[in-house]
Amino acid sequence: MNQRANKRSVTKLRNYSSSAARAELPPEVVIEKDQVMYVPTIAHEVRNPLANIDLAVGILQSLVTDDEQRLYLDIVLRASGRINNLVNDLLLQHNHALVKPE
Repeated sequence: MNQRANKRSVTKLRNYSSSAARAELPPEVVIEKDQVMYVPTIAHEVRNPLANIDLAVGILQSLVTDDEQRLYLDIVLRASGRINNLVNDLLLQHNHALVKPE
């Protein structure tokens, strides 16, 4: 998804959190404002430490010369990537549940 489309989705999510917009949605899609922001907040709180981990591992990889240590750093980066992908999938599902088709 490009940045412009992503920005539109975020704007739609914010608009749908208002009571007038929620009234237009089917009952099974109506989510209260605190619930609307729960998943994005959790995603933010998970992504920030992951970014720091990735940055630190990247610095360590440039300093480490031992192959075994590089292997462990690669494992950390792959695990971080899997967690990041999981967060992305969670956000995608959350967004699909909130944005009604145009």
